Amino acid sequence: MELLIATLAHIRPAYEIDAQSQVRQVTESLRPTPGLLSVRSYASRDRRYHLLLSTWENEEVWRKVRERCSPARLLQEMAGPQLMDVPEQWAMRYIWGYVRPAVSPTLAVALLARVHPEQAETIEQHWLESLHRQAAELLMASAFLARGQEEAGLQAGDSREGERHEPGYQRWGAVFLNLLSWASEIEQEEFYTQPSYQNFNLQLHQAALVQMLALEQP
Repeated sequence: MELLIATLAHIRPAYEIDAQSQVRQVTESLRPTPGLLSVRSYASRDRRYHLLLSTWENEEVWRKVRERCSPARLLQEMAGPQLMDVPEQWAMRYIWGYVRPAVSPTLAVALLARVHPEQAETIEQHWLESLHRQAAELLMASAFLARGQEEAGLQAGDSREGERHEPGYQRWGAVFLNLLSWASEIEQEEFYTQPSYQNFNLQLHQAALVQMLALEQP
């Protein structure tokens, strides 16, 4: 089963342009890796965040190359001085995907949600129901939903390990990543104003720590 490795890097102010070049080097260095199916990077519109998405054939392949090919580790090595903190990285499974034929996306958003373990199944079910309704209304150009958890032992031995998250972060048991794109601002606005989405969004913010990144044009 395919494995998604999602890596989020937070860039220091005034280093946005330099960091973009380093992120490009990381993605290019990953491309020849055996077992890698795809790799893509997204920058937030303010250039303060970079999201790297690499898809691997399966978990066994990833375990074999993880030490030398971890995007988080490569980012630390190539762009360490430009990073605000240690990159976050999650191992995830795709649980839903959608592409509307013959539509070119012009707007994209990444939504990261850290959820209490006892609420993860309910959130997943309601999230999928909301996405299915939006897809039926043709209100997205493309989307996927993935679920996973922070990679265990990712920063072992790193002196900044204890500084990565606010106190209490470890109480979150599951992490969801929802990447959405739209063909126009009108389509995006219609998506956000749907009552079903607004109801789910309220529920999500009550149950999870949510981070939304408006991405540069896909």
